Amino acid sequence: MSNKKPTIPKSPLWQQIQGPFLTLATLIGLELLARTVIRIPNPPMIYITTVAYAGFSGGLVSGLVSAGITLVFALYFFSTPGQLFHYTPDNALRVIVLAIATPAMALMVGVLKGRTARMLETMRISAMQQARLAEQMRALHQATRVLTSDLRLEAVLQTLVETAQYLVNARYAALGVLDAEGKFGQFLVSGLTEAEREQIGALPHGRGMLGALLYEGVPLRLDDLTRDPRAVGFPPHHPPMKTFLGVPVMTRGKVVGRLYMTDKADDQPFTQEDEDLVVGLAADAAIAIENARLFAEVQQLAITDGLTGLYNRRHFFALAERELERARRYGHPLSVILLDLDHFKHVNDTYGHSVGDEALRVVAARCRECLRSIDHLGRYGGEEFAALLPENDLDGARAAAERLRQCIAESPVETSQGLLPLTISLGVAALDESCPDLATLLSRADAALYVAKKEGRNRVKMSVMKYA
Repeated sequence: MSNKKPTIPKSPLWQQIQGPFLTLATLIGLELLARTVIRIPNPPMIYITTVAYAGFSGGLVSGLVSAGITLVFALYFFSTPGQLFHYTPDNALRVIVLAIATPAMALMVGVLKGRTARMLETMRISAMQQARLAEQMRALHQATRVLTSDLRLEAVLQTLVETAQYLVNARYAALGVLDAEGKFGQFLVSGLTEAEREQIGALPHGRGMLGALLYEGVPLRLDDLTRDPRAVGFPPHHPPMKTFLGVPVMTRGKVVGRLYMTDKADDQPFTQEDEDLVVGLAADAAIAIENARLFAEVQQLAITDGLTGLYNRRHFFALAERELERARRYGHPLSVILLDLDHFKHVNDTYGHSVGDEALRVVAARCRECLRSIDHLGRYGGEEFAALLPENDLDGARAAAERLRQCIAESPVETSQGLLPLTISLGVAALDESCPDLATLLSRADAALYVAKKEGRNRVKMSVMKYA
């Protein structure tokens, strides 16, 4: 998002020449007055300058000064040798008219100039507001495009934080998103350098002001954060803050995060308009969070088995193909384990399929706990499971298979019909130069599993394929 500030249009040309224009109008008025009333063809320069000053500046003082000087020059021009003022009715009338007209003209021009200046200032402010509004609309449009086109939640939320900071002209902005446990799982900021972000340290715990946003669920707008008793819980190295605007992020009537701004530019308080903008962005953030979670759920459903929660067969094969390619490229070991519940048909026939489903879920959970985080476990079909073990050779896979066997056989499975003893049989195979593809690797493990079943079940057997 662009941080470009609104461009303020330059003053119109007529605004730039208003001073000379008004001065010229004053001089023309003076010239007409001098030639028609007092009949002086060429008024003195100081007289012109005085009236020009009065017309350009405007105001009572200017008018009075102009009137005084006008009277002095009128007396001078209507004087005769030995007599300061040659009185005649016409001369007296001319002096009176000139004394009244000159300050009146100055005041009229001054009033006109003042009104013109106010009008121009209003137009300038309006132009600034329009430019700012246009920039805000562009920023909102860009944020909307990101919201509708990017499925990466973090990228979408970061754009929304930056947009909110820009729209309300804040120094800092932050968005915290709650996880399933009600803690801040994501915390995105704008206006802080990476060094400042690292100095702040751990994520906030949602106490104090942030807790008020989370638990009260209403916007908060403060002119001085430091005077509010709830202003606690910020990390010790958080930059100082004064003005504050916080809005809860809500979806389905539940608070899932909070968006807050601090320190509006020029030490100004946040306005109702700012709050309305941030509330709208918080609603967009709520939509993005909800969409991302729904998308994650759909993705998870697409790759997992609905009963056991393990990878389904299709996704397990996709992972296995990638692991096989990586193992071949870098010459790393790779092994596979196939396991099957012993006498599972008897469980279904005796206790029913619902108890069988319970047993499958418990076996899947135990197997997941016994394997490493880098191992891949999937439901291969029915009561059969497959485990892919990267960075594990045949001996390592055999040890892992034995752990799996023990964790099932040593403790009965708890079901709605009581404790149910179960065992599993396992077949192990490892990738080597004679194994051309994944299908061959799985086939060898399946052959070893068949041997384990045939020899009495509840045991681990390794592939005995004679490699060329």
